[in-house]
Amino acid sequence: MGRIQRARIGVGDRPLPEVLVTVSHKWEELTSAQLADRLAADPECVALIPVGATEQHGPHLPVGTDTIIATSLADAAAGDAAVVLPPLAFGASFFHGTRLAGTVAFSGEETAVTAGLVAEACVDSGFRRLLFVNGHVGNAAALWIACDRFRPEHLGEPFEPAHVTVEHLRRPGGLLSFRGHRVTPSS
Repeated sequence: MGRIQRARIGVGDRPLPEVLVTVSHKWEELTSAQLADRLAADPECVALIPVGATEQHGPHLPVGTDTIIATSLADAAAGDAAVVLPPLAFGASFFHGTRLAGTVAFSGEETAVTAGLVAEACVDSGFRRLLFVNGHVGNAAALWIACDRFRPEHLGEPFEPAHVTVEHLRRPGGLLSFRGHRVTPSS
């Protein structure tokens, strides 16, 4: 899904006619200038930060399941209201053990610090609304800590860091809604 915008392109010094260009909602597919333009056009644009884990889920699921779910949900929710960052694929997963291969775990503190660093980078890029989209329940406390640490550093500034865990959406009636967009797990 992307936004369509008009653009002028050229070959050498010869301008070509105006064309329609699809602009992605994925951070890593945008140029710095496109991100700046996006914020200039919509200062309320939300930075969605998928947070997952790389851990064993038994013999039947990929080790990136939590990251895949968080990223898919963020992509589905983005629409024209948000930009989706590349996922944080390593989370607080020490309790998963290492009996089955595949777990790459951070401590809760490392997860909180990493999330905080990504939030700061978003602010440095001009974003004022941040939402961690969490696909791994083990990250919940670390993301609360990251948000709690982040808020006092920006007192008096119009920042809105928050997080939602996919587990909340799996409950009956669970729903993610921001800026008029409604996303359910089946969307």
